[in-house]
Amino acid sequence: MTADSAPDDRKPVLTAPWIAAYALLALAILGLALWLWLRPPPVEYRDVPAPANQRNPANQGDADRLAALQAEADKLEAEIAADECPPGTVKQGGAQQGNAALAAAPSTPLSTSALRERLRAATAMVLAGDSAGTGFFIAPDLLMTNRHVAEEATNGEVAVTSRAIGRVVKGQVVAMSQKQDDRAIDYALIRVPDAKPTQVLGLTGQYDALQPVVAAGYPGFLTMADDSMWRLLGGDLTAAPALVLNQGSIQAVQTLPTGDEVLVHSTDIAQGNSGGPLVDACGRVVGINSFIRIDAENAGRASYALSARGIAAFIGALGQAPALDMAECG
Repeated sequence: MTADSAPDDRKPVLTAPWIAAYALLALAILGLALWLWLRPPPVEYRDVPAPANQRNPANQGDADRLAALQAEADKLEAEIAADECPPGTVKQGGAQQGNAALAAAPSTPLSTSALRERLRAATAMVLAGDSAGTGFFIAPDLLMTNRHVAEEATNGEVAVTSRAIGRVVKGQVVAMSQKQDDRAIDYALIRVPDAKPTQVLGLTGQYDALQPVVAAGYPGFLTMADDSMWRLLGGDLTAAPALVLNQGSIQAVQTLPTGDEVLVHSTDIAQGNSGGPLVDACGRVVGINSFIRIDAENAGRASYALSARGIAAFIGALGQAPALDMAECG
């Protein structure tokens, strides 16, 4: 082997420029890590609807109309009977009726028309103070909704209406979950003695990813485009906006760090959908629509419903365990 072809056994030497380059790279990586750690999170949770202090002041006129409407409904409705239970309790008879209604939920898929009519008959708009949301009947006189929909009610009284009910009727909040900043628990139960719905919705514990679902409710940006809503706000107590229905699927069943089970789904919900049912093809409630999660940086959005198991636990804590249908839909 000649001298020209001899291998070069010399070890590479780190010169000052290379050392400086590596140091700058390390500092850049450290700086990026600190920025990612300290920057405000791009993802936020939002109640649906948002709390009153986050609403646009320009909508105060609508809030005043809702308050006047509720006052007018109070004048027309008879006082809730003296034997009705006070806030925080549920009369045994009502809970037992709820059990029978829940047990009667079908476990076979409904036709589109049958599902549509079931939801229209069992879902209602809830007006409380300057808050408007959705609720659904789990018994002939018991309406389920979110706590943040009903908590602004004066003396626990709300106004309830739908096209199926045919007029504004008065409801009384009889139980609410405790407000806890670190928990997603968000339930309220309203007694509506004069509603007399023709349908109630049962609960099911049978749900999973890719399962088709339908959300029912009264999203404000759509109901405010409905002439019936403006007639209602104008004092026509027989007017009610159309129920908004849309389809999607469950994307995941998650357990939050707080221990609450939620259903992430692709059905589009917005302010006003709070407290509305998320149902399967059999018309059974798999969850109660409660909040959305928004990623402002990537224009991401997800809808969340508290699961039917959570609803059942809330009702069960009031003294009566509701039936939770575990049969497959179809």
